[in-house]
Amino acid sequence: MLAKEWLKKAYEVMNAIENTQMEAIQEAAEAMADTIEVGRWVHTFGCGHATLPIEEMYPRIGGFVGFHPIIELPLSFFTHIVGDMGVHQFVFLER
Repeated sequence: MLAKEWLKKAYEVMNAIENTQMEAIQEAAEAMADTIEVGRWVHTFGCGHATLPIEEMYPRIGGFVGFHPIIELPLSFFTHIVGDMGVHQFVFLER
């Protein structure tokens, strides 16, 4: 079954990350926490589809405080599809 194969591969990837990257993840988490603790921003960047995790870190009710997203607004959900940076710019930037 394709779904089970996909899940098996996903678990393998997650296990590989856990087994090889936890020290680096912990160091990054500590650096970000230390930065936020002293009242500074953690700047995050993403372009294209990489804006999705950046948008999830955007400070909002229930979100993570202390993160500053740096993204191309027309490619995000932060702006309307119509207006100053409307659909024409959105399509242009996606190409």
